[in-house]
Amino acid sequence: MKWTKGRFRPRFEALEDRLTPSVTNAIFTGGNLTVVSNNAGTSVTLTATGANNWDLVSGSTVGHYAGVANINVRLGAGADTVNVDAGAFSSGTNLNINTGRGADTVNINSTGGAGTLAGRVNVIEYGGGTANIGNTGAATLTGPVVVVGAAGVNTTLNIPAGTLGGTLTAANVHTVSITGTSTLNDVSVSNGAGALPTTFTLAATATVGGRLNYTGSGGTDTVTVAGIVIGNMSFSGGTGSNTVTVSGTILGSLTVNSRNGQSAVNATGGTVNGAFTYYGGNSGNTITTSAASTFSSNVTLSFGNGVNTYTMPAFVIHGNLSVTAGNGTNDLGATFGTAASTINGNVTVRFGNSNTATGNVFTVSTNLVITGDVVSYTGGTGKDTVTVSSSVGSSAYNLNITTGGGTDTVSLAGLTAANPIGNIRVTFGLFGPKLFTAPPVGSYASLTVTNYP
Repeated sequence: MKWTKGRFRPRFEALEDRLTPSVTNAIFTGGNLTVVSNNAGTSVTLTATGANNWDLVSGSTVGHYAGVANINVRLGAGADTVNVDAGAFSSGTNLNINTGRGADTVNINSTGGAGTLAGRVNVIEYGGGTANIGNTGAATLTGPVVVVGAAGVNTTLNIPAGTLGGTLTAANVHTVSITGTSTLNDVSVSNGAGALPTTFTLAATATVGGRLNYTGSGGTDTVTVAGIVIGNMSFSGGTGSNTVTVSGTILGSLTVNSRNGQSAVNATGGTVNGAFTYYGGNSGNTITTSAASTFSSNVTLSFGNGVNTYTMPAFVIHGNLSVTAGNGTNDLGATFGTAASTINGNVTVRFGNSNTATGNVFTVSTNLVITGDVVSYTGGTGKDTVTVSSSVGSSAYNLNITTGGGTDTVSLAGLTAANPIGNIRVTFGLFGPKLFTAPPVGSYASLTVTNYP
């Protein structure tokens, strides 16, 4: 008998699908609706069907719930989407949404136009994602709203059409954008020590009806206020570069504290009805104004030892101006009041010991109208250059100038008898070269010069 050896042909056998599908579980007990999913990408849609009544759709999970006091959504590490629609109903349900550590999206809307969420709204986006309030329909939230991200992870909050009656708190949310006709109450934004850049924008059509408080991070902080802030506004920068731009209206006070970071305040076109206080550190500070810049109360600039830049060619200050700076570079002249400007109060300037060739500079030009009682300048032991000229409309203010022991120049030749000022007192330091140019006769009430020549 002859045997024939057969050939073995290998082949692949298909295994079962090992992908983990999205699984959503919903538990409703005692007025608490809890929605939990695994680490796969999950879509959860919650739609109000009445006062505190909600429909849930998430994949094959569908539910109808009445008398819901709290909705708790806890998702996994996938890229999740949560849609909350208040519809045309008013609901007091509290929302607690934790999207896990994926790149997630949360949308809170009222497509019916008249819906209201009166409970608390808490959104946690630890994986970096986006929370939208009013992105597909105007949303009205009357309770407190808290949005929390993670330090070092990009998280975004957009409010294109939202009305928030409670306090908005955003922590570690690196981009906050309030646009459209959104109206909010108190707003508090704070970021951790991460190096990511952070941005806050209040559009020209938006309003913060209460206070606006911003605390920066270790990265670049950029705050733009083109809309209206009815309360006080405060900015506390981190260790990075800080920029605050105000082209809108702040009905309260404005306080900027750059701490240790390099900072710039751009107030071109802006209006501040309360006091404006700007604390700058030693890393260099910049203040910029324009003809449309209006400060209805006192302005205080307090800078450190860095290179400080005063780009203030035009402005209106309806209060006192106080400028204090350290031992760096301070030129309050080349671009200070060179166009039509007004200070309806006293002027106090105090500079430190300049260590540069240009030294400290203070100039009152013919375009700067001062209607206060006193203009005072105090310099350090470095180089000081002070020039004062008359301006039509200025009051007969008293002028006090004190320089240190450096190379100092005081010129009062620009004063005129047509617009005289009051008493003048000039005190030079004991040491160093000095140059004094006296004012014309009739341009002052009295003149006292000490330690000259």
